[in-house]
Amino acid sequence: MCFTISSLSTSAQATTWWYNNGVPDSVYLQTDVFSFRCFGGVAYTGGYDTLIIDSIIHRSTRPDAANDVFFDPSSTLPQRLAAVQSIDSTGQLEIFYLNISTTTDPFSSNNWYTLDNKILVNFTTTYPDSLTIDSFMNKYSLTLEYEPLDSLPVTTGCSYTYIFKFNLPSNQPNGFMYVPELLQDMFEDSTHVACLASPNVVNIRSAGNTFGSPPPAVEPQESFVYDMCGNGDPNDEFRDFQWYIHNDGFNEEDFFGGPTCSPAAVDGTVGADAKICECWNEGLSGQGVNVCIIATGDVYFNPNHADLQNQPYNPTKMWDCTGIGNCITLVSDISTGNGMRMGGIVANTKNNNFAIAGIAENAELSHIKIGNDFTSDASMVKALQVALVMNVDIIATEYVSSVFSGAIMAELRKHNEVGREYNHGVFYGTIIISPTGHQEAGCAGTVLSQFPARYNWNGSPLEPEVIGVIASNEYDKLQEGYRDHYNCIVPCIGGGITQDAFPSNFGSQYDIAAPGTNMFWAPYGNTWMDRWTRKSQDGDMVAIVAGVVALLLEDKFHQGFLEMRDRLRSGADKVGGYNYLPPLMHSNALAAGRINCLNSLLGWPLSTSTIKDENQTISIIHNPENWDINFDGLTIGEFVGTLYDMNGSVINKFTINNGVQSYSLSHKNLSAGLYIINLSNSKNTFTIKALK
Repeated sequence: MCFTISSLSTSAQATTWWYNNGVPDSVYLQTDVFSFRCFGGVAYTGGYDTLIIDSIIHRSTRPDAANDVFFDPSSTLPQRLAAVQSIDSTGQLEIFYLNISTTTDPFSSNNWYTLDNKILVNFTTTYPDSLTIDSFMNKYSLTLEYEPLDSLPVTTGCSYTYIFKFNLPSNQPNGFMYVPELLQDMFEDSTHVACLASPNVVNIRSAGNTFGSPPPAVEPQESFVYDMCGNGDPNDEFRDFQWYIHNDGFNEEDFFGGPTCSPAAVDGTVGADAKICECWNEGLSGQGVNVCIIATGDVYFNPNHADLQNQPYNPTKMWDCTGIGNCITLVSDISTGNGMRMGGIVANTKNNNFAIAGIAENAELSHIKIGNDFTSDASMVKALQVALVMNVDIIATEYVSSVFSGAIMAELRKHNEVGREYNHGVFYGTIIISPTGHQEAGCAGTVLSQFPARYNWNGSPLEPEVIGVIASNEYDKLQEGYRDHYNCIVPCIGGGITQDAFPSNFGSQYDIAAPGTNMFWAPYGNTWMDRWTRKSQDGDMVAIVAGVVALLLEDKFHQGFLEMRDRLRSGADKVGGYNYLPPLMHSNALAAGRINCLNSLLGWPLSTSTIKDENQTISIIHNPENWDINFDGLTIGEFVGTLYDMNGSVINKFTINNGVQSYSLSHKNLSAGLYIINLSNSKNTFTIKALK
């Protein structure tokens, strides 16, 4: 018997650790699930005690083809040890893996991760020679599995990331607990060869519970039609249900032709959208901007898809980074992955009488696959290097983890340093967009620190490499969950009943909120059953932000990452009734607020405009049909108001009487755009911008 679990205490809170950025980073040992690889990567075929083990799942799509053992929650640690020893005695097992968590919740929360037999290393020498690498491998019994691409741009500091596979020494016959010890030794080595030494963290995305069965095949009903963008309204089939482009009070019942759940769906909030129409009206389509989608799923691009006519197949821009060694180009035209869905939100063709309208239809898409039912730090590292070689402008990824990765952070910093090259050696930095993820620990859930959108456990400000996106809903509120349209009422994992399953993570340390529920997209085939869904995913709000940034970069290509991040933050609408507090004017719910494309394009916040004199503050609230001119106290004296367009032409004159606190100025019959309001009384004259 070679297996031992003696290093685990009887407490579910036992920990292990390795160094991140030179500081010990502890994680919990996960005792509710156990993982191993059989010789040849085959499925385990032996028996097991069904009173102790609920199931054993073979992950055939993972490169290591591991097996996961799910223990019965009522089983004791000694019983689990005995069950694993019984499995080991069959002689099928090659290596055990360590499972970890950043929470003490059990595996049913989907918050556990596997450390496999790969090590991610960044050397202190920017470009280590073969002698250095060979010596390092010999010292730690490693095999080189992946080295950085020769075509990567020249950089400084620590090296790009190398991926090694460790060979077990005789005193560690099965590898359990070996990875953390190896990582500690590498970083503490007196030769200081390793700048960073990180584990390969594998996230099993479908590890826990599923809810219900697919809905019956009921074709969506177009029971209401409105001009989504006025005279520029696209003719796509489901444009009216893309509430994130234009929200005219979106109602789920309208889509399905009747009540879908109990209680029945209610109207959304007029204007609770990303202001995409307004940017379209400025003539923007994402022309000349490349958006790289890094996501999971099967294969990514269907050149024959009716809604991707503007995206001709290019094998140099479609990559699979899930396997061992270098990434490979994709040649299949079968597309059922999340990357296809995200790419469709960004760049589906407009005005083709089919499915939905993409936000930036003329942007160029590239796709990188990082997993099927899993993601790993190794696949993400390789994907980021491929994206850097392709010199993309924007990366939109659904990758999210609650485990910090030094290797991934190192690659993100390379994108900040030498990403988005322009004009031979001028670098603007890749715009990288990542989700905050969702809570899966029950109805209320615990807010998890999510990497890379929020990488620091102590709540310090974000590093400037990533834009972290929170999900908002059609009511301009934090997405506290999506309605499960399979069963309508979703049982909480922790008990009770709720319609708010899988709420979005949130926090003032993130950057911005974007619509992230009840999405309509055209991800797969060319029949109606293949091209609509209302499901919500982490990548949806990221894709919306990527589409907005593509429109903005078309107009302001020379802006770097920080300028674009700040443009998104400053242009966001302070919605939801949350407290937006200094110094960043962020709320804990929606960070800087819900994204507003036009505000960010124009370069100033227009959702609420404010002017002051020595006596009072005057603010203008931009509503769908009127501007509310509010005074923090009663007006002193009469105000004469004049409304101008941006050409200086007088549109309207009005009077605000003495002693009022609020005045409503209608813009219902005006064209969308920017206006100027002049307010004068006997003492002062004020000028303020107003947006329709």
